[in-house]
Amino acid sequence: MIQLHKRFSVLLAVIVGSSFLSACSDIQSPTSISTSALETRSIRSSINSSDDSADISATSESEARLNQELDALRRTGSWENGKQILSDANGYSIQSDFPLTMNRQVQMYIDFFQNEQRKPFAIWLSRSKRYLPMMQRELKSAGLPLDLAYLSMIESGFNQKACSSAQAIGLWQFMTETGRQYDLRIDSYVDERRDAEKSTKAAVAMLGDLYRQFGDWNLAVASYNAGAGKIGTGIKKFNVNNFWDLASKQYLSLETVRYVPQLMAAIIIAKDPERYGFTDIQYASQPTNDTLEVGPGIGLEGIALVTNSSKEEIQALNLELIAGKTPSNDRKYLVKIPSGTRSIALNNLPRLRTVVSTEYKTHIAGRHDSLLSISKKYNVPEIALLKANHLKKQRLASGQRVLIPVYVSHYQLARDKNEVIAQNDPEVTDQSSEKKETRPVTASVSHAQVRSAVLASRVENTVSSMPPQKKLSAQTATDAFKWYKIADGDTLWTISQKFKTSPNEIKGWNNLKSDAIHPGEKLRLKEPNSLVAERNGNKVL
Repeated sequence: MIQLHKRFSVLLAVIVGSSFLSACSDIQSPTSISTSALETRSIRSSINSSDDSADISATSESEARLNQELDALRRTGSWENGKQILSDANGYSIQSDFPLTMNRQVQMYIDFFQNEQRKPFAIWLSRSKRYLPMMQRELKSAGLPLDLAYLSMIESGFNQKACSSAQAIGLWQFMTETGRQYDLRIDSYVDERRDAEKSTKAAVAMLGDLYRQFGDWNLAVASYNAGAGKIGTGIKKFNVNNFWDLASKQYLSLETVRYVPQLMAAIIIAKDPERYGFTDIQYASQPTNDTLEVGPGIGLEGIALVTNSSKEEIQALNLELIAGKTPSNDRKYLVKIPSGTRSIALNNLPRLRTVVSTEYKTHIAGRHDSLLSISKKYNVPEIALLKANHLKKQRLASGQRVLIPVYVSHYQLARDKNEVIAQNDPEVTDQSSEKKETRPVTASVSHAQVRSAVLASRVENTVSSMPPQKKLSAQTATDAFKWYKIADGDTLWTISQKFKTSPNEIKGWNNLKSDAIHPGEKLRLKEPNSLVAERNGNKVL
């Protein structure tokens, strides 16, 4: 895990499916490792299972493995620089472009992965072929050792959804600050630490920077874990020039001193797993996908519908979409879709519609409840509550049942791109049915998530009232303008494309100070001559 400002990050995954331990206390002595009550309590308190269906939380089992590991590591004695190797202790030939060392600590982890840690290590191996080709392609392009890809095995167990208690995320366990430093997008919509290819590009860039700083791959790998500042300070403080001498100085955290021998042992085994007893691995296949450019705010359900796939398939391909939809503030977003579905998706996308229906929750009024307090609690306008419950006054009796109207949206495919799907949408005025129109969700026009503002605007529409707006200038109040009712999924940009104008012009015509608009409200728009002529069947010369 990349940690520039905190001393401890994610320890080796020690339970099935790469759950992680984060060190919370400063365990500094690698040569005399002990599991004192304080240290054990600190380590146990931070056990955190990763988010993966294959991962099994087994806290007591993981604690037992950790104690076994620490005991075995303590028995290795002092930390000394071994010799670079071309074969292991059994004489097996080892081919690696990463500088491998064989010493007591590396041999201990080879044994540990084959025995006590066998089950988790087998799971990591099974995931490896899903990511190794892509990772090694990026490493090769950057001129770095290809076997650095196995660093992701130690970081996350090749688990894209891995998340530590310190909130390091993804295959390469980036912290937020470091991820952004290496150009990963991390916001309320997208977390590219969960994107396999983009996070790998970031990790490769960082590893290259660290190697250029230290000129030694062991120190570069250690600094990936502990931070370049920590390693640089230690080198100067103890006047050493290699990882093993620094590891012997009781300076680095337990996590960091374990990190390098773990990586070396993982490389040695993973390069020829059958030699080390891993003969029954069912390797995951390398994923393939197509891509599709869609507009803002389209939910994973909508993408699944146009590709004739499941929401789960789309989610697995787009783990970075943490809000479950494409970013509402992006005009376009490139989503990954199952291989072979691009053609059907391009055909279906213009036919995608959002359908909004009204559902009701029930709230039992308490002694101190008022319409205002309920409105704030559920983020529903008071007028919507009044109309949904046929109330003429705002006073409520204790125990009174109050209906809470909630608009829920889902997706449908129209028969053709021009069809408007009618839907029964109970209005909050009297809960009677009234036909509503849905709008196309195209590559540049998408579903905006339904907000409480929809309730207010639709209630206002039932009494034919205009939304409050500032007084328009005399210049805008002319016959050249027409009223446009904002539909669900509309944005200033999509409306501007329909009327061949710009968002800024629309804002100027309507004295809008921001881009925020709400379904049901009306905008003054100037209709260009070309649209008028097209409607009248004439050509504009």
